[in-house]
Amino acid sequence: MDISHPHRADFGKILHLYLELRKYHLNMNDFVNPLLAIWLLSATFSLIFNIYVTVILVKSGFSEDIAITIFRITVSFGLLDYIMTSVQRYTHQNDNLLQFLFKYPISRLKIEEALQVEMLIRTLVSLKPTITASDMFVIGTGLLASLSGVVVTYVLVALQFQPAWAK
Repeated sequence: MDISHPHRADFGKILHLYLELRKYHLNMNDFVNPLLAIWLLSATFSLIFNIYVTVILVKSGFSEDIAITIFRITVSFGLLDYIMTSVQRYTHQNDNLLQFLFKYPISRLKIEEALQVEMLIRTLVSLKPTITASDMFVIGTGLLASLSGVVVTYVLVALQFQPAWAK
């Protein structure tokens, strides 16, 4: 490797580093999987319950408990948003490295180095890290839209049954 050129890098070492990070990511994902599934389910059920209680309180005319329930809804949704955006940032950890490699002047490299860069790019693209909840679904900001739809659906269904319970 030519060290005199300031932009030269040992792409084999970068690939090895990325593969070690990938192994760490997989180990962390195996550990966190069940916890994320339980946490997401409990936060979603809490959100559904709190929205339902808020609608019932507004309908019944109780105004003193509404602020507390709205605060609980805000905290539940804020925690869901924070976790999902944090996971999304973590899963895009290799994007910066890919941007660097795509901008790197590959024409100045030797053939072996150019092949290492190409192999590193293919590895980064094919082994993109994801975090799942017990291998049921991928966690990310796209999940917020799905969870919002689930929350609204269950609240509407519960509100439709509410008059039947009042009899």
